[in-house]
Amino acid sequence: MELLIHQLEENFSQAAEVYEDMITVARRKQESILCADIDELEQAVREEEHLIQDAQRIENIRQRIHQAVSTQMGVRIADLNIEKFIQTWTFHDTSRLEDAHRRLKAVVDELKEVTDMNAYLADTSLRLLNEMRRSIFQTPEDPVYSHNGAVDMMPAESGLALVDVAG
Repeated sequence: MELLIHQLEENFSQAAEVYEDMITVARRKQESILCADIDELEQAVREEEHLIQDAQRIENIRQRIHQAVSTQMGVRIADLNIEKFIQTWTFHDTSRLEDAHRRLKAVVDELKEVTDMNAYLADTSLRLLNEMRRSIFQTPEDPVYSHNGAVDMMPAESGLALVDVAG
């Protein structure tokens, strides 16, 4: 069981390193979105794809370790999470495992914040581009100018009439 604890510590440390690299790439993506640097954004996305593959490989290993721990403890895998495992495993020092877990959680939380901001920035940029496109390129389905030159009467109490001469 000590070997499994050590493997889990290593796995958490490796995952934290990959996620820290993902944070660096995510910040580069953020900067490239803000500066509209498409080349840098594409490069960052390619790097991110490799990091995601690394993270998936590490996660697959973690799942195998988790299964082995579950089997050795005689606990259903669905009933075993890391906090419960640390609390249950009292006859061995789990402080390094706890530290690795805390570090991994903090890194994942930070990555989520940066990724959420990137999603917001990308969405805002996309909406702005769509509005610019719509205002510049009139299409039959989405006309920018739809006035036909008809006279629009304002409410009777104003006594004014508007004439659309651009139509």
